[in-house]
Amino acid sequence: MVSVPASIERHRRPMRPRVILRDETTFPEPEKFNLSRFFKNGEINTQLRDRVMVTFGFGRRVCPGRYFALDNLWLNLASVLSVYTISGAVDKNDQQIEINLENTADLNRHVLPSKCSIKPRSEKCEKLIHGCRI
Repeated sequence: MVSVPASIERHRRPMRPRVILRDETTFPEPEKFNLSRFFKNGEINTQLRDRVMVTFGFGRRVCPGRYFALDNLWLNLASVLSVYTISGAVDKNDQQIEINLENTADLNRHVLPSKCSIKPRSEKCEKLIHGCRI
């Protein structure tokens, strides 16, 4: 265990990232999943803080790889969506299974796993997918 001198310890401020991401003055009921909070008069509210960039920090300690991470995420999603059709799963009676939109209460909230159907878009896409195996 590392000991911290008392002179430094008394000047330390606790990190409170949940306060930044769950600001009740910006969004009532911040723990509730509600997409309509990002819209104003039927259009995306551009006056809101960029909720994605907040997760990378601020000031001197902002993540230097934030743009690389976002670009990499975009490329991966675009690659997956270009060859797969993703839709809601169906049960034995061909009835659509409702997608579960419950989410975690972590710092970077994400939707909990839910059943879905992932199929190649075409035979050509299927050959491409199989050709990428290592």
